[in-house]
Amino acid sequence: MPLYEYKCLNCKTVFNIRVKYTEHVFNNPMCPHCYNYNTNRVIPKINITFKGEGFYKTDSKKREEI
Repeated sequence: MPLYEYKCLNCKTVFNIRVKYTEHVFNNPMCPHCYNYNTNRVIPKINITFKGEGFYKTDSKKREEI
């Protein structure tokens, strides 16, 4: 089961919980701090670093002249 991060909208507590995919789609988990079911899943931010050539729009292959 994957680990999901949720935030309680009542007390603003952020907590992690293992939930089956089929359960988290239909049911919101209970907040461990205030015992409220008014929670939302937090989508994490992902940092990506591209190193090397060819990753930007301004980069292009050097064309050989005929």
